[in-house]
Amino acid sequence: MRSMLLAVSLVALTTCGPSTSMPTPVVAPNPLEGTWELVSAKETIGDSVVYDMKAPQLRSIKVINATHFSYLTLGPSGEFVRAAAGHYTASNGLYTEQIEYSSGRRLAEAYPFTYRVEGNLWYHKSIGGTRESFDEVWRRVR
Repeated sequence: MRSMLLAVSLVALTTCGPSTSMPTPVVAPNPLEGTWELVSAKETIGDSVVYDMKAPQLRSIKVINATHFSYLTLGPSGEFVRAAAGHYTASNGLYTEQIEYSSGRRLAEAYPFTYRVEGNLWYHKSIGGTRESFDEVWRRVR
């Protein structure tokens, strides 16, 4: 009788105990992840406009994964303009790039932007307090 009770107890413990697999949490997709091409860009310093261009006059591609971004920009004749990469954060309409690799002066700088995604367009505009001001529109490629 004891061995029967022990066997029933073992079966009950192994079949009725807590599950070893945990449910997978549902995570909302990141609307910024993907590949983007520049539609338009405007850079100002104070009241001076540095450039105000639309594609294809200025060509740029930006690739974003869950934690990092990279971009490459070419000028009107296909000449190299700049490239940069680093990590970013995005939450509640605030997107901040922390540049870790750069072809120019932007190394180790953080650039905060307000942003919104509407359909396949991503709008972002730099937040005051930075020396330069950027207003860009990107179109999702993939």
